[in-house]
Amino acid sequence: MSRLFIKPKPNERQIRELIIEVLTRRRYFVWTNNVGSMEKEHTDKYGYTRRHHVQFGKAGMSDIIGIQPDTGRFVAIEVKTPEAKNRATPLQKAFIDEVNRYGGIGFVAWSPEVVCDKLGIKML
Repeated sequence: MSRLFIKPKPNERQIRELIIEVLTRRRYFVWTNNVGSMEKEHTDKYGYTRRHHVQFGKAGMSDIIGIQPDTGRFVAIEVKTPEAKNRATPLQKAFIDEVNRYGGIGFVAWSPEVVCDKLGIKML
């Protein structure tokens, strides 16, 4: 009896890591951009404990942020799986629109090939 091996589909994190690897090799300065919030308790030097709401990032910001080599243009890439490529949230779409409006390069990508196509670079 033979076994059928099915290659698992990459998740968003794996796709993001591949995109960052490809762009880094092409001299792009890129990083992941985590967005969220949390509640934090802090006791000051007088013994008072306070609760703080800490927000990091801006709601809707893209998963990958960076700078294009040579041009210095701001790059924002929202990463989705191929199955979810048309499911960017309204806040994510608005962020991408703002980036493009201000002269940056913003888009949704679901593979390194899509990124290379959008940025006009070759895969290595």
